[in-house]
Amino acid sequence: NEMLQEFAWLGEELAYELVVTNPPQKAQAQEMPMLLTVGPMLTMGLMSVISASNVIIRIVKGETTFAESWTMLLTPAIMLTSSLLWPSLTRLWQKKSRKKNEKIRQKKYRAYIEEKRKLIEAETINQTAILKENLIDIRTCYNIITNRERILWERKISQKDFLTVRVGIGDRPIDMNVRYSEEEFSIEKDELKEEVSAMIEKAKMLRDVPISYSFADKQVTAIMGNEAKGRIFLDNIILQLITFHSYDELKIVILTDDEHKSQWEKYKTLPHLFSNDKQVRFFATNPDEYKVVSSYLEQEFVKRIEENNKSTDAIETESDKITFSPFYLILTDNYVKIRKLGICDKTFAVDADIGFSFIILEKLLSRLPSKCIDFITVDKTCGILRNDSDNYIQISFKNLTNIPRKCNNKLILYGIKKYNIYII
Repeated sequence: NEMLQEFAWLGEELAYELVVTNPPQKAQAQEMPMLLTVGPMLTMGLMSVISASNVIIRIVKGETTFAESWTMLLTPAIMLTSSLLWPSLTRLWQKKSRKKNEKIRQKKYRAYIEEKRKLIEAETINQTAILKENLIDIRTCYNIITNRERILWERKISQKDFLTVRVGIGDRPIDMNVRYSEEEFSIEKDELKEEVSAMIEKAKMLRDVPISYSFADKQVTAIMGNEAKGRIFLDNIILQLITFHSYDELKIVILTDDEHKSQWEKYKTLPHLFSNDKQVRFFATNPDEYKVVSSYLEQEFVKRIEENNKSTDAIETESDKITFSPFYLILTDNYVKIRKLGICDKTFAVDADIGFSFIILEKLLSRLPSKCIDFITVDKTCGILRNDSDNYIQISFKNLTNIPRKCNNKLILYGIKKYNIYII
């Protein structure tokens, strides 16, 4: 369950519960030593031996004959033999009975384990399929847009998966709560307990499945590591966002500089980069443009703070939280140049969800805001990290995918023809 909690902040929720009962107690073989078992009867048998000895002495002395006394000799012999034989037969039967019962216990519980294993396998297949269906790859996003499929812009700001994207492929805990008693202290090992523990341990992880990340409840996320790979990663993220989120509920704000302007120009005419009245483009490359965009965002921010939950922009989500529409996702590759803007100060001054979030492409920790506790590393190894006073969570992933060639041009062309909403 602790592993599942690590994914709760990524927008994941517990989905399946499995109850596994402990195996029946193994019969304890506490056999008494042979001497203690036959001792009482052997003592009685010795009395018979003494009686038989007296009979033999009388026969030797001629006081009686064997014919007259053979029954007196047979009785002690039978008693002595039975005192040794019956305890041995009883011990042998008990040992055989324990082996038989243990075979039955193992057979029935292994059949029970196999049923649970099949349930786990079925749930593993089901959850893997759901993850692959909900967190699709980049080429599928490209096809959705170019083929104008019906799921284009289907995610709403009130839904739990709003701003949830696929960051790569990796291993993640299965969304399953296994109710199973922890192993108690036992002097003797039980192989059935070891088998069921191994089954549960193996079932904890889903292997090579899409790894998700939600920007909806993160105030700021830093993308660090190799800059070239970081830009490819951001292209992946943006393509997913504009595939599933409509421009009236998600606004993408790009704050860059003249040096890196060419890296972002492909997104300049996307509808997500304009205010609803089409009067403000959320794309800035110099101080003057920064101020214009920041001023607009500050007005929106202040309005939401003052009106609080009574704002017409306030929306209750499926998670019973209040957020605001449209959601402003601010992307920058040069935070040092924009950090003194009013929208930065205002966003990082509050902890409430006001519908503003930053994504910062940066290589140095020293250049990030102090409020940044969420990191995505893109380099030779890739991973997600949360580092705050309450949690230290690290999740690895792999397999970044390049956006298909000419994808962005087709996106823009599609938008112009279909909606005529771009300001060129």
